Amino acid sequence: MKKYLLLIPALFFLLLASCTEEVDDDNPDNTPVGEVDPNLVGLWTRYRLETYTSGGNTGGYFRQEYRFNADGTYQYLLKHYSVFSTPIIFLYESGNWGVSDNQLTLTIKPTKGQDQEWSKVDGSTSSWGSKLSTSTRKLETITYNYGGKYWEGTNTVDLALNYTKETVRDGSFSDSSIQAWYYQSRDESMINLPPGFSW
Repeated sequence: MKKYLLLIPALFFLLLASCTEEVDDDNPDNTPVGEVDPNLVGLWTRYRLETYTSGGNTGGYFRQEYRFNADGTYQYLLKHYSVFSTPIIFLYESGNWGVSDNQLTLTIKPTKGQDQEWSKVDGSTSSWGSKLSTSTRKLETITYNYGGKYWEGTNTVDLALNYTKETVRDGSFSDSSIQAWYYQSRDESMINLPPGFSW
């Protein structure tokens, strides 16, 4: 876990007051969007289990992840496997990322991506069936406030991204009271890629 992201609570809430920016990119390019923060380089994940309204896991799951690379590029993946939905939802995008030290903001600028639906394989929650559909992905350039979210019970620190509203990429907030998403550092991805996938 990247403990050097640890910020005292007062500093974290100060981050939330920073300015934010959203741009819809019809013609994205590979222009750098800021400096690379080595503390953010690596895999950051948001993994959740699907549950019944009465409690208990269904066997389904929702997985999202960012991989921030040292060269200023990133990859984003999403895989949703729900027992209440016929297709597997798979989304991906890639582009550029960077930070502004003076404002403690993180900008993510996608340059390409796609939304896909896949059929399921009976008896397996990890296997891919056949590709059912593809659609053009909405590419959002978002400038987030960022910082660390410390969890006292586990003595761990997540990457906290804050924005003024829910985004297409991140979906529903982890904590709507402060408009934030929490991503956990991991060494390896739990998203298995569909057959034939390449960036």
